[in-house]
Amino acid sequence: MKSCTRRLLGAACALSCAVSAYAQAQSQAQSQQSTQHPLLLAQTRPEALADVTVIDAETIARSGQTSLTQLLQLEHGIEMPTTGGPQSTTSLFMRGDNSTQYGSKVTGGFSYGYDIDKAWRATLGASTGFRAPTFNELYFPSFGQTSVRPESSKNIEAGLRYQANQTSASLTTYQSRVTDLIVSTTPCPVSGFGRSCAYNVNRAVPQGVGLSLMQGLGNTTLRADVDFQSPHDASTGNLLIRRAKQTAKLSAEHRLAAWVVGAEFLITSRRYDDTANTNALGGYSLANLFASYDIDKHWQGMLHLNNVFDKGYELARGYATPGANFFVQLSYRP
Repeated sequence: MKSCTRRLLGAACALSCAVSAYAQAQSQAQSQQSTQHPLLLAQTRPEALADVTVIDAETIARSGQTSLTQLLQLEHGIEMPTTGGPQSTTSLFMRGDNSTQYGSKVTGGFSYGYDIDKAWRATLGASTGFRAPTFNELYFPSFGQTSVRPESSKNIEAGLRYQANQTSASLTTYQSRVTDLIVSTTPCPVSGFGRSCAYNVNRAVPQGVGLSLMQGLGNTTLRADVDFQSPHDASTGNLLIRRAKQTAKLSAEHRLAAWVVGAEFLITSRRYDDTANTNALGGYSLANLFASYDIDKHWQGMLHLNNVFDKGYELARGYATPGANFFVQLSYRP
């Protein structure tokens, strides 16, 4: 497989040079004949291509193509999709949902990326979303209610990324406008229900800025991810239930032969357990340790020690979270 890959890469590079040479010769003088050596494409799928496919100057001329990608797409068994122009990538997507209860909904979006230079890249994206209530949100006893409406959203995101050697960084800003956001709220504002229930927030606006940093120092990798956000109810200005304004994750890991050892530190600011923002859930920080060992090229063992300082915290009022705990994992990689 490695040999075949090397042959294919070498052939592709040679073919690219041939296409460029041909185009240049054509533009300089129509009467001047271009001499090019035949090029070979190694087989990628035995059932799709012959053992060897020859593309020579005459074949290139007849194709009328001006790029390597266009030329290779004419060959059976080769797919080389393009998603943008030079230094850029573009993607589009669309999704359709058909519900017997809520009808048909079509959502979609796009993303665009541009390479400013070899290290810097700018990105921009926008999308729409739709989510129907789950069975529990509609019918679970003393929690679900049939009046819960599906939520829809409009989202936009812009980012700037840097990558050079062992250093990477990214800055992302985002905003969503969600209509009828489905949440679990306590106490339930609808009479006749228990302590909490599924409920719609008429207009929610999650927005914020995320910063990510990574630095490699030989066999050591340091990472930091920080998120500053304002997930609020547009009608009241209050924070959305159980959503923090600041979160951070700091981690470090080091490789020693077949071993990788590391630690991570998680920080979350205060949240609220109710829509009125009167029942506060305190911020918390957690420390975790981990280690992995490559038994061979297929098998790996891992050990995780979570909440090593046995920190007490709540994600929802009245619901306990695990104290100090550990688990062992054995994984197989083909």
